[in-house]
Amino acid sequence: MKKIIAIFLCVMTLTTGATTVSANQAKEPSFWYNTGSISVSLHFNNDGKGTMSGTVIGDNDVTLISVDAVLERINSNGTVTHIHSWYDIEAAGDVWFWAATYYVTEGYTYRCTLYATVYAADGTVEEVSISKSALAS
Repeated sequence: MKKIIAIFLCVMTLTTGATTVSANQAKEPSFWYNTGSISVSLHFNNDGKGTMSGTVIGDNDVTLISVDAVLERINSNGTVTHIHSWYDIEAAGDVWFWAATYYVTEGYTYRCTLYATVYAADGTVEEVSISKSALAS
């Protein structure tokens, strides 16, 4: 049932115009033992309001998913400026979903990165991450 809810939330995110990147496109699944998928979405409206969301779906034996989300600005000279972080966003079980809004200065490209730690019942711990960049114009 949890996976059905997570899939529904992912579909809702896709249909609202957000760009979602599947971790299967960013990493080879053979590296994952406990993580089924990870995705992140980032988009901005015309007044600098950024909307970010993410989903992590673990395998059936996953007991806890903990995620840090980081929003950064990518400057024109290639340097990166930390904007905001959300730490230790946890979900008991095998499905994690998060959404947040944050206002930024328009005219820059921003990156949202999720750093997930996935805990399985057998004691194994797996770390996965994914990023998505978007222009706030």
